[in-house]
Amino acid sequence: MGNKVFATACYDRDDAERIPDIYNKGKCYDVQKEKWFEESCKDENTLIEYYCTNSGCQEEEKICPSGYSCSDGACRKIESCSDSDPYKDIYQRGSCEEYSSSGTERFIDTCASDNKTLIEYYCTPGGKKCQSFTFDCSTIGGGTCNNGKCTKYPSYEGEQKCYDSDGGVKPNIAGWCRDVEGQTNMQDSCNNGVLKEYYCEKDLERCIFKTINCSQGCDGPYKCVGTGAATALEPSKPTGANECCRLSHNLTDVDSVCSKDKVVGPTNPQWCDVNGDGTQDSVDNRTVKWGTCCLLDSIYTVSDWIFIMSFPLSILIFLVAGYFLLASGGDPQKVKNGKNLLTWGAIGLTIVILSKIIPAIIKAIVA
Repeated sequence: MGNKVFATACYDRDDAERIPDIYNKGKCYDVQKEKWFEESCKDENTLIEYYCTNSGCQEEEKICPSGYSCSDGACRKIESCSDSDPYKDIYQRGSCEEYSSSGTERFIDTCASDNKTLIEYYCTPGGKKCQSFTFDCSTIGGGTCNNGKCTKYPSYEGEQKCYDSDGGVKPNIAGWCRDVEGQTNMQDSCNNGVLKEYYCEKDLERCIFKTINCSQGCDGPYKCVGTGAATALEPSKPTGANECCRLSHNLTDVDSVCSKDKVVGPTNPQWCDVNGDGTQDSVDNRTVKWGTCCLLDSIYTVSDWIFIMSFPLSILIFLVAGYFLLASGGDPQKVKNGKNLLTWGAIGLTIVILSKIIPAIIKAIVA
């Protein structure tokens, strides 16, 4: 829109009818003060809007509506992005795509001309923008950069089964951790003054994390501010529910890796103790469908026990019912008892049949 004069007191460049326009960045010129007032963002949700009144430029704070955030002096539709490879994974070539009202822009991981420097694109922690960082692949055992990824993994020879890029629990250094069980890098992250710090635990020989309280707050999304003391809030070894299970049934029709007697879990299980002895157990096969396989395995286990208990009991009831009927000698009470037992036997047999049918139906639905 062009300049519009509402009164001699001011000029407004984005508000056509003295109604605050929160979706377009504008500015207001106050004639008496001889000064331009430019619209800006107080925070990601609050816009400082200027518009004309008869007494000059008026300031007002406006909250951006749902689905919008404040950016560059206006409420704009929230942008988003997606990353085809896991967050900051230097061992897979991927791409990052930004989505906005103006269209889609794609950034592809690539190698610099020196054949050792990787330019890796990823989504920001807020999931709105694509950003990039550079990584020297030669720092990992002399690896090179080829086709948008590092070609050599950290050495796991001898005692080294885990690699930590910042060399341990260092809250003031942004780093990542990878172990022989992992397929992606586990990136340190910091939010609201609390750091999630990944490191190699020597007894488990794998990556785990500590939650650390940053004494001076977060320095960006990956580390604590300064060199001040940081307090660990959680023990070094993980505890809690298992992220794995040992399968008692063959479920390869759900996922090819869900075979009998194998321990299955997610890509990076934080804790796996299938034996219940308080020690870390290894995961044989990893799959995104591990939860489905474990759930179905539990259902089949329960159905097996129902079958084992119900089938012999049903047969026994039928035999007793037959005895009553054959030995009744026409006695109405014995005939009645025999028929009642036949009914209960039929109910038991129905339970036996359903114990095999219901798990198959559930598997067909969830798989």
